Amino acid sequence: MPIEASVAIAVFATAVLSGVFGMAGGLILMGIYLLLFDVPTAMMLHGATQLASNGSRALLLYRSIEWARIAFYLLGAMTMFLVFSLLVVSLDKGPTFILLGLLPLIPKRAGLSFAKRSHAAICGMIVTTGHLTAGVSGPLLDVFFLDGKWDRYKVIATKAFTQTFAHSLKLVYFGWIVAESRAATAGEAEGEVTLLLYAIAVVCALLGTGTGRMILDRVTDRQFLHWSRRLVIVLCLVYLIRGIWMVAGGGG
Repeated sequence: MPIEASVAIAVFATAVLSGVFGMAGGLILMGIYLLLFDVPTAMMLHGATQLASNGSRALLLYRSIEWARIAFYLLGAMTMFLVFSLLVVSLDKGPTFILLGLLPLIPKRAGLSFAKRSHAAICGMIVTTGHLTAGVSGPLLDVFFLDGKWDRYKVIATKAFTQTFAHSLKLVYFGWIVAESRAATAGEAEGEVTLLLYAIAVVCALLGTGTGRMILDRVTDRQFLHWSRRLVIVLCLVYLIRGIWMVAGGGG
């Protein structure tokens, strides 16, 4: 199957999934991109795709965004972005897969809630760290939205906005800061993606988001919470096993 077709199918399907549950789609897509590209290239394409997916979802549900806590999230996010900009960290594929697999081990009953201002700032720090190391942060972000205080629309809308901002930071980080560092050390990417592939990914993300919104209207809050707490586990186990296998010398 041509890589363009593979990317189109993967992006559409994962955008639909994220449109319904506000999670898991980006985690799956990151794993697929890591199979196809080197880490910085995968981060860039994933960032552009998820920026379109989350950005459009935030626009569709903007009336439900919890703006009162967003400022505190942004404060935490920018703090960690500045730290990473000084360190210039870029992991290999094996450790990145392991990080993806370990994400759901964050305690679900840690008492964290995005409704609290200090927790929103902590969320910004943790989520940004996840994005700039593993490329995604869905399970990390989910920890702050499982208290059941908000309906599914407010949860998905607020998460979509935070993810839009996080993916924007990821694009700047890997497209500028990491790229300059790699150029300075004569490092080359394993493969570049074309503008056409970016365009296909963005269009399919928008189509998938719209489809996911239609399905969301048919899902109850109880169903939403039930599956949100279970959906990622199997995926992360697969990533954890693959990451350990790669680090142990099992291949790329």
